[in-house]
Amino acid sequence: MRMLLLRLILATSYLSAVHSYKLLVVLPSRSPSHSKLFLPLTQALAEKGYQVTVAGHFSLKNPPPNYSSLSLDIRKRNTQKPPFSSDLKDYQGTAIERWSATYLLHQMGQITCQEDFASPGLKNLINKNETFDLILVQYFSSDCFLSLAKKFKAPVIGLSVCILFEWISAVFANPTHPGYIPNIHLQHSDRIPFLRRVENLILGLVQQLYYSYVMTREGEDVAREYFGEEVSFRGISRGASLLLGVTHFTINLPRPLVPAVVDIGTMHITEVNRLPAVSTIPVMIFFYSLMIDKV
Repeated sequence: MRMLLLRLILATSYLSAVHSYKLLVVLPSRSPSHSKLFLPLTQALAEKGYQVTVAGHFSLKNPPPNYSSLSLDIRKRNTQKPPFSSDLKDYQGTAIERWSATYLLHQMGQITCQEDFASPGLKNLINKNETFDLILVQYFSSDCFLSLAKKFKAPVIGLSVCILFEWISAVFANPTHPGYIPNIHLQHSDRIPFLRRVENLILGLVQQLYYSYVMTREGEDVAREYFGEEVSFRGISRGASLLLGVTHFTINLPRPLVPAVVDIGTMHITEVNRLPAVSTIPVMIFFYSLMIDKV
């Protein structure tokens, strides 16, 4: 009896209260290719036991119990296109289009910020006394959603859905040598002639200056409407401890990365479903091929 009592005391001494971390994931893009790639990550985090809240325009079909979706949709969207914009099907890759891509991204980012901050879902989240231990937010065409990190006083992990833009690489001190690392908007390979290297350098500098003096300031203006005057993104963006990028060197060319930038290009690939067994009954299969030689 004494041994049983001793064992019970020892067993209860190992019991302790466990509280899982609360994570906020912000996926503001309305493009499925820019948001759905990160949904497997959010699902995996929830399955590990974290309390996950995803603010975006897409949601999981069968989410875990500790997974909640926060819609950023609004009833009336701004259907006005940015100036000089066009449909992607009309994109020809001309020099003007390549050099103006940063401006167009910025304009689309501003529209996204204004609409998503005006959504009832995000307004309710801001007005609630919620607390989060970590915020995962997309680094793309605007930093306005970094203001949520200041609101909830939580550290930030960045998410990137494409090759790093020049201004994002600069934030994480990631190498962007113009001699062999092509700018994403110039469509160069890693073997760049001299004049193309000069263009690579100039465009990279222009993009970083535009980000610092235009994109950042206008993003802060949107955030101030909801959080007051004390909003600054510079310290928050550079204070992010990690950036997860959906890229892979087999497609996007090998390039040096600092430890804070991690490629997760195959993260969204789930387990392969096995094909059903083929019947063992003999079947005759006929192949018909029509080949036409061009003269």
